[in-house]
Amino acid sequence: MAIFANTLIRLIITIKSNLVILLTSFILLFTPSVYADKGRISVESLSIKEAGERSYILNAVLRYELSDYLRDGLRDGISIINEIDIRLVKSRSWWRDKKKTIRKITTKLQYHALSHHYQVIQMDTNEHWNFKSLNTALRKLGTLRTYHLPKLPKQIDNGKYKIEIYVSIKPDTFKFPMKIHSLFVNKYKIEKSGVTWSLP
Repeated sequence: MAIFANTLIRLIITIKSNLVILLTSFILLFTPSVYADKGRISVESLSIKEAGERSYILNAVLRYELSDYLRDGLRDGISIINEIDIRLVKSRSWWRDKKKTIRKITTKLQYHALSHHYQVIQMDTNEHWNFKSLNTALRKLGTLRTYHLPKLPKQIDNGKYKIEIYVSIKPDTFKFPMKIHSLFVNKYKIEKSGVTWSLP
C-alpha cells in the first residue's frame, strides 16, 4: 500500500510540473511583447548587370529600420548580425521553384560604448568601418556596390533563371527574456524575402 501511495504521489507531482511548464509556454507564446515596434527592411534600389560570360555585378541599397528592442540591445552591448542570402532560382511550371544559394554575405554591427561609435564588420574578409551615428552605420550595412557574383553555371543559358535576395537581421546574443521567447517564436528577427531580378 505504501509503495502504491508513493507511486501515486510521484505521478501527481510529474503531471503538475508538466502542467506548469505547458501553462508557462502558453503564456510566453501568446503574451504580447513589451517591444511593439518590429522594425522593417525595405529595398531602395536593386540592379544586376552582365559583366562577362555568365558573370554579373550586383548593386543594391537596403534600408534598415531597427525595432526598439534591437536598437536598445545594440546600445547595451548586443551585436547585430546581417545576412544577405543571394540565390539562383530556376522557375518551374509544375513544381516549386528550385533555389540554390550562390553567395551569403554576413556582416556584424556593434556599438563601442567607450569610444561612442558604431562598427560594421564584414565577416568573410574581416574588413571594418567605424561610424559616429547609427543611421550611417545602417546605411553601410545595407549598401552593396559593384559586388561581383560568382560565375553562374551554363544552365542559365536555357533561360527561366533569376536572382533572388533574402535579407535578415537578428541579434547575435540574447538577453534572457528574448532567449525564452525564441523557443517559440523568433520575434526579434527582421526579414525581407522574395526580392527577385530576372537574369538578362
